[in-house]
Amino acid sequence: MKRLYLTCICAAMAAFVARGVPSWAADDDGTTFRDLVRKYTKDGDGKTLAKKIGFSKEVQHVVALEYAVLLSADGKESPVGDLKSHQFKLGDRIRVKIQPVGNAYIYILHEGASGHRLCLLPTSDEKPPFVKAGESVSLPADGYFEFAEPPGNEQLLVVATEKAISDLAGLANVVFNKPDDQLTPQEKEIKNSIKAKVQERLKSIRDHQAETTTYRGLLDDDAMLDFSRGVETRGAAETVIEEPASTKTTSTFAMVASTKPEAQPALYVSIPLRSIALKTSRP
Repeated sequence: MKRLYLTCICAAMAAFVARGVPSWAADDDGTTFRDLVRKYTKDGDGKTLAKKIGFSKEVQHVVALEYAVLLSADGKESPVGDLKSHQFKLGDRIRVKIQPVGNAYIYILHEGASGHRLCLLPTSDEKPPFVKAGESVSLPADGYFEFAEPPGNEQLLVVATEKAISDLAGLANVVFNKPDDQLTPQEKEIKNSIKAKVQERLKSIRDHQAETTTYRGLLDDDAMLDFSRGVETRGAAETVIEEPASTKTTSTFAMVASTKPEAQPALYVSIPLRSIALKTSRP
């Protein structure tokens, strides 16, 4: 991360995988939509999940994850609620936690205000992390990212897939993150080729998801009923659902589900990180 990242570059590249306990809370009846997705990843009950979403056919594929941005202050961590409207201050320190609901390959990039992208995962000469259900990826592994001058709009781009994507394999190449002025002519050629493939693949995933029937909001019964009716009316075969953090859940939930057996869905998540020209006070 140009602003965030340079203050914690070593720790950022040492992301770790840790076991965790799902953080979402249950409704009065003890079952939430997130619970149904978890159940699907365990027993493959695509019929129950399909009925809840509004599909006419059984669910065949699900890629889902939860994520939280934890703000450190006074020796304690607290999850940031609405990231789309939250404004971080210079000096704020954060840690990002990503937890797949089912087994998934995870790719994470940082995009600065200029549009420049830097790969955080996989790291150099490393395959994309295969994270099992119930485990999590934390960035950075040790310490925190810190917002520094100049302030602006940044974001983390997270791609989760059931299978590794060959077009994103170049992210692990050391030249992808090496400054241009340190590259040989041959390395520059390699880097440009990698960037072209990565950008094309990410655009393809993002565009496909943008065209998919999508719901963003709290997953209460009334909202899900309206959404499922819309899915049924459109005859949709794939959906994207995102639920922000709330008083009941400390993490944001995102998923893509498909009824097509041959599909290889990829979940594309953008985590906004906006900082302003105010400095946080520390004792």
